[in-house]
Amino acid sequence: MIEQGHFTLHATFRAQPDKYEAMKAISQQSFDLTRDTPGLIHLLCLEPTKAEEPFVFVSVWRAKA
Repeated sequence: MIEQGHFTLHATFRAQPDKYEAMKAISQQSFDLTRDTPGLIHLLCLEPTKAEEPFVFVSVWRAKA
């Protein structure tokens, strides 16, 4: 259970058939840019095992008081 004052953001992105590697690179860049953001508690990026499946991002943030 997440403590009060936190929220979770869940997002999925599916690459176009010929854009998997580009989506993978963009996902990594987004992860790198986000990981040191103030208020971020936890960040997870799941890369799909098949190109037709989505990339999944989950982040837990501290809510402003």
